[in-house]
Amino acid sequence: KQQVAAEAAQKAAIDGLASMLLEPATLWQRAVHLVQMYTSAAGVYVANIVDEQQQPAQDGSATEETPADAVNEDEQELDQGVGADAAAAAAVAADEQAADEENTAEDADHPAGEGEDGSAAAANGDQPTSQPPPDYSSKVLQYVAASSGHEFMTKLELKRPKAADEDAGDAKQQAEEVPITFKILDEHMPLLEVPNVTSEPRVKFLRGFPRIGAYCAAAVPAGLAGPAGGAYHAIIAADTLLPSGHGQPFKEQEVAVVWDIAQALGKALDAAAHALKEENGRGGAAEVLAGLAAAVAEVRKAAQSPAAVPEVGEEPAANEAEEGAELTPADTVDHLNAEVQYLQQKIAAGEVTAANAAAAMAVEKDVLAAIVKAITAMRGVAIHTLKLFSTGPPATFQVLKAVLLMLGRDSASLGSWREARAHLHLGTFEELSDFDATQARDPELWKRVHGITKAVRPTDLEKELPQSGLGVMLLQWLQQARIVARKAAAVRDADNALAVTEEARTKKEQQLKEAKVKAQEAEAAAAAAAAQEAAAAGEYAEQEDGEEGEEAEE
Repeated sequence: KQQVAAEAAQKAAIDGLASMLLEPATLWQRAVHLVQMYTSAAGVYVANIVDEQQQPAQDGSATEETPADAVNEDEQELDQGVGADAAAAAAVAADEQAADEENTAEDADHPAGEGEDGSAAAANGDQPTSQPPPDYSSKVLQYVAASSGHEFMTKLELKRPKAADEDAGDAKQQAEEVPITFKILDEHMPLLEVPNVTSEPRVKFLRGFPRIGAYCAAAVPAGLAGPAGGAYHAIIAADTLLPSGHGQPFKEQEVAVVWDIAQALGKALDAAAHALKEENGRGGAAEVLAGLAAAVAEVRKAAQSPAAVPEVGEEPAANEAEEGAELTPADTVDHLNAEVQYLQQKIAAGEVTAANAAAAMAVEKDVLAAIVKAITAMRGVAIHTLKLFSTGPPATFQVLKAVLLMLGRDSASLGSWREARAHLHLGTFEELSDFDATQARDPELWKRVHGITKAVRPTDLEKELPQSGLGVMLLQWLQQARIVARKAAAVRDADNALAVTEEARTKKEQQLKEAKVKAQEAEAAAAAAAAQEAAAAGEYAEQEDGEEGEEAEE
């Protein structure tokens, strides 16, 4: 009776997995837990079947030499682009949604396992077709879930060896074989069992050194065709490797349990893929983006035109005396007066320039606030939808990585959708809302962000998330944050220039004050000298008159 009860509980647990409607990450981990519970496996892990990430896109570095000030399009184009992107995306969204609805029947004819979300077309509830199984020759296995003690695997990928270089003559490289797990994909063999891994040279030891034990892997089928269709969501595997495991082969019933759990996981992932298609089928991005475009247009419409900048006369020439003449203190006063007046004109123009720069920055900050408001309104829906993707929607993934870089995340932790998805929570969006785009940042950061997003098109983003339009809005946020950063830099430059001019005027005014004192002293000295000369002349005249009188008397 106990055995019957245990078997019934096991069946109920596996059937429960098949009926779950949850995000793939939760389903993967649940399947790992069940294998651990009902087998003697020491290590259990799920590998998602994905395209290999291209390294330049992964680290976000640009490939060409790009000046720091040109990491995006021209600033004028950016200024126009944010509002234009929203309007264009909104205008195109409705047409694309209608086209997508018309093409739904055609989409159902695509080979299973080749959808943009990494799920099978048949997973949407369509009848199985006679299409040939997918070609997995370009895929890699990305570990996305693991049992306790094996968490290190969720940072690893299993790849095929690179083609041997015939000219190099490297025997070791030429002898390297494709890891045995790829046999499931290449030969469409949904169940693989290796009783003794040391006897199978194609077993890849991810810790880097051989160990004794058994290995079992089962394909997680995609679509109504089941394992026979050859379309797979993922691979679930287990081992008994020493020292954490017992090192013995799996029992027949344990292999059957792994198989049953793989089938149940496939059904649950089918349901998640179907839910994702239903979510996207509801549309809504067109209205969201149109609303954002209208909000941006209102902000720009309310903006005042910049004030006219007062003209500034020519800067006074250097204070130099004409040939053969000497500068007088009065000449110096006149020249310093001219310089002070010139600097006052520059200050008046600088104050208007600084005010215009601040006003322009305020407008762009208001546009950024409108984008953040729209993102905040859709974040819940978008997070839910994004977590239904088993592999990252390509364009949205790139934009999300760029946003996370701007928020200070380490690029090394954003190399895969699995890692980026860990940041899909409200806290990240709160950081985005609090982000101060006016702060000066390393130009290299903007360059890396540009390297990630330069090939992303808003239309692709809208297609990937037709319900929320989040990808489009995140791209606009990046562009607008760059615009605000440039406007803030212009404000700092204008303020600094004004401060320098004011400091120069203060110095000139001090010099003028001192020059006036010297001029007054020189004038007083000249007057005293003149008076003394006049007095001396008077005395001389009186003496002359006296002498003449004496001569006359004689």
